[in-house]
Amino acid sequence: MIKSLDSLLSSKTFLKVVSVIVAFLVWYYVAAERTTEVVRTVTLPIEYLNVPADMSISSDTRNVDVQIAAPRDVLSGKSLESIACQVDLKGLETGRHVRPVRAILPSGVRLIDIKPSNIEVRLARTSAKEVPVEVQVKGGLPPGYRLENVRLMPETVVIKGPDSKLEEIERVFLRPTVDALLESESITLRPVWGEKPEDFMDVTVNPAEVQMDYVLVRGIPRKKVPVEITLEGEPHKDYEVQGISVDPPEVVVEAPVDVLDRIREIVLPPVDIEGITEDVVFQVNVPEEGVSGISGIQPSTVRVRVLLLSRQVERMYKDVPIEIRGRSIYPSWRVEPVAAEVLVKGPPSVLDELEENGPPVELFVDVTNIVSRSLRVPLQYATASRQVKIIRVEPAHVTVFAETE
Repeated sequence: MIKSLDSLLSSKTFLKVVSVIVAFLVWYYVAAERTTEVVRTVTLPIEYLNVPADMSISSDTRNVDVQIAAPRDVLSGKSLESIACQVDLKGLETGRHVRPVRAILPSGVRLIDIKPSNIEVRLARTSAKEVPVEVQVKGGLPPGYRLENVRLMPETVVIKGPDSKLEEIERVFLRPTVDALLESESITLRPVWGEKPEDFMDVTVNPAEVQMDYVLVRGIPRKKVPVEITLEGEPHKDYEVQGISVDPPEVVVEAPVDVLDRIREIVLPPVDIEGITEDVVFQVNVPEEGVSGISGIQPSTVRVRVLLLSRQVERMYKDVPIEIRGRSIYPSWRVEPVAAEVLVKGPPSVLDELEENGPPVELFVDVTNIVSRSLRVPLQYATASRQVKIIRVEPAHVTVFAETE
């Protein structure tokens, strides 16, 4: 019997039968593997369709869990990459809305469940505004360090989002770390405006990044501060102040940062210009005792130049008598009117001195070579000083009458 069993096992017929059975089992296993469904859960972001113009979308749900089933060979390929979850917003107005989530599946993939199957979306009108960019170092700078020559490009950005969000944002910030500042003198960062993740929801910034050039300095903080000058007294009455120049117009103040933040200007001691008659240059000491906490000011003196301008005043003289001058064929003459008013212009001191002897102008008519018994003639004048100018004489013409008796 053993011989017959060995003969059977070694026969070609038996081996063929075994081969067929093994091949069948392999085929059955592979076919079963390919046709057996596999269940899998994937987390996908929500895509929004037909977003209304000029509206922003916000929702507490950003991802959904999608449970799908498909043959193993289908899920093992790139089919998962083509799965999408969409929410259609067509025709919606501002406010809160509950919308279904629709799964877009490739061929051969079957949907089992979506969690959540509906989500709440909030639509709000969007607007934009321009806000400045400021720098806030995370954790603050170490003692003895300060930023100088900070240049932001751009200095302002445009933020866009719901009106309720934009009302809360007056400025945005660059928040570099100290380590980042130590590595270079230029850094590019995304502007931020809040501390919590929800502060950044639904708001976009244009441009998305801002370049910051700077110099990180170690030592006593310094600040350029303008100087303010005041004048005491008045120049000579023939002059007025045309302008004041200060050289240099700014001084460098050394002090702790909190002291520098309070300093807006350095006020110089008053400069006495009483009675001056020409441009004058003063050397003025810059005081340090005006603000406590200052460790130094450079330079310690500044040049103050006061520029003068000649001053002219106008004065009106009324009832200035009109004289008759010259000779003619008639024994005497009279003039009508007998006086006029004159508007003159000149230096105040000159006019004051001349007024001690009456008006600084003489009015007259010249009757030389006049043969008519009455004639309208121009009124002539002469001033007591070349510095006095006639602006107007009223009337400009008078009538002279010859008297024969």
